[in-house]
Amino acid sequence: MKKRYFTGKVQFLMYIFCFIITKGQVGINTTTPDPSSILDINSTSKGVLIPRMTTSERNSILNPATGLLVYDNQLNKFLGYDGTQWTLDVFSGSKWGITGNAGTNPTTDFIGTTDNVGLSFRANNVEAMTISSDGRASLAGGNINNPRLLVGRSNPATSVPSIMSVVENDTGDSYPVNMITANVAGGRVRGNYAFASSTTTAASGTSSAGIILSNSNSPIIGPSLVFYTGGHPTNMNSTAQEAMIIGGTNRNVYIGYSSFNTATLTLPNAKLNVTGGDIYLNSIGSGVIMTSPNGSCFKVGIDNTGVLQTTSITCP
Repeated sequence: MKKRYFTGKVQFLMYIFCFIITKGQVGINTTTPDPSSILDINSTSKGVLIPRMTTSERNSILNPATGLLVYDNQLNKFLGYDGTQWTLDVFSGSKWGITGNAGTNPTTDFIGTTDNVGLSFRANNVEAMTISSDGRASLAGGNINNPRLLVGRSNPATSVPSIMSVVENDTGDSYPVNMITANVAGGRVRGNYAFASSTTTAASGTSSAGIILSNSNSPIIGPSLVFYTGGHPTNMNSTAQEAMIIGGTNRNVYIGYSSFNTATLTLPNAKLNVTGGDIYLNSIGSGVIMTSPNGSCFKVGIDNTGVLQTTSITCP
């Protein structure tokens, strides 16, 4: 039995040897290796196991041949020698490296998709930004305690803006909108453009002044543009810092009034309304210009004794 087994092994080896000599190929589990291969391994249940080694062992290989392939079991990655260095770009030369890339062409090299599918960016496995298939970018994700977008100044030594939006308009085009905010809920403040005294207070959401769109429940002014200053409002309905209102319905100007009143409160309906203070004209010779019923203009001022004077003037 041992003799016949030994003879069988010799016959098998002789067959392989003769096949290699005559064909220049090796086939394992196949008698018809592919003509383009030097080694053709056929299996439906097993794979090829590349030499496995540590990073130190890989780096200790003397004079590695170009194209040499190993599996680094410390990095858990395949690496190949490109003639100069070990590289992870073994099976494709078009991968984007996590430490930077060189020799790229912006007309052909990009990060993105080539089908009608959007792109998603994640941090800590939470979606942070998406770009839809039509090019719309969206910053979203989980609840965070920092601004979603922080833009630094372009150059402190110049007045170059940090953000610029360009609009091209022709006659008959729709009204341009460079930036717009909206409140998807039903609160009073529908939008807010605020100013902070420092980056620290800005990052925490604490403003010193700002402009809001107030969904006022006062029927005479409706949704209004409100300017506030002197600190950050304490809550959604706080009006203590409000300085001036431009009514959304009547487009009147209100100084010293609250933009959030009960529906029964009646506000004056003049173009300029002031409460809680005086109007002070400091320039000598200045006054209030009014138009008479016949279209003539008169300026009302005072003399040195405080007596009102009316002067006919050319309408401005």
